[in-house]
Amino acid sequence: MHAATVNQQITTRRNGAHLPPTWSYAHQNPAEVVAEGFTAMTRGRDVPKAIAAIYVAYGGIRSNEFNTKLIRAFGGPVRALGQPEAALPHI
Repeated sequence: MHAATVNQQITTRRNGAHLPPTWSYAHQNPAEVVAEGFTAMTRGRDVPKAIAAIYVAYGGIRSNEFNTKLIRAFGGPVRALGQPEAALPHI
């Protein structure tokens, strides 16, 4: 898939995920979702599955602490999401 098409699909799906207002910043660009997820996890917050899926699929930084939060978001082991479009079923 073309990158712009995938980004649009991710954005559309993320915006339809009915996330709490806390997660309203990153609604235009998946890269903003990665930054928002990183900031939240750095501050000790958990992330919703939709945010976690986008974070992993777009190559967000991983650490033991982040992995714990991502596992919690996914409800189990985090599968490799090697391409951005792999996040779509999880949003």
